[in-house]
Amino acid sequence: MDVLRQQFGHEKTAFFEDANLIVAVNQEVTDRHCALEPGDEVALFPPVTGG
Repeated sequence: MDVLRQQFGHEKTAFFEDANLIVAVNQEVTDRHCALEPGDEVALFPPVTGG
């Protein structure tokens, strides 16, 4: 997440602070502090509601 904040700036990445945000790297759910390698696929899943 720190790398993304550096890349895009804090104002554009404030939603990363949401404790309910799910992070997946290479199609596996992980924590926000995993190390990324070149070519890794990162997916961010914000909390949503449905009905």
